[in-house]
Amino acid sequence: MQQAPAAFTCRPMQLADLPALAECLPEVLSGNWAEAHLQSQMHSSHEFLVLVRNNATQQTIVGFAEFYCVVDECHLLNFAILRPWQQQGLGRIFMREFLLAIHKRDCVRCLLEVRCSNQQAVRFYEKTGFILDGVRRAYYPPVAKDGRREDALLYSWSLSASC
Repeated sequence: MQQAPAAFTCRPMQLADLPALAECLPEVLSGNWAEAHLQSQMHSSHEFLVLVRNNATQQTIVGFAEFYCVVDECHLLNFAILRPWQQQGLGRIFMREFLLAIHKRDCVRCLLEVRCSNQQAVRFYEKTGFILDGVRRAYYPPVAKDGRREDALLYSWSLSASC
């Protein structure tokens, strides 16, 4: 698997990243992304990676991944490229780096679920090699108050053959 271009680095999330993430994540992911919540999550079983753009004076956060591992299986909970960096191929770079990082931890499979209405994410996961394994009917609560519950699409990636 190719590594990210030198201008980009995939690394664990750090305390110094929290203010920028708290500001940017609500634009791309639903949920509680307050700085205090992110800090408390750093002490949970969840793990976080960020993709950063390096220049001479600073690192700029470009992407974010939240996951947890159980034995040899990774569960990807959230994956996003921040708005200003979308549509530049950085999602593929970050996904390669993410899969490489969990493979180094002896994970052989990565699982995720996504709302069926999130077609941009569905296309991305399918293009990056995730396989649709099933559907959880009416899993997600409605987005609109008068809406219907939404199905979750279940995807997996076998790391043993890909890294």
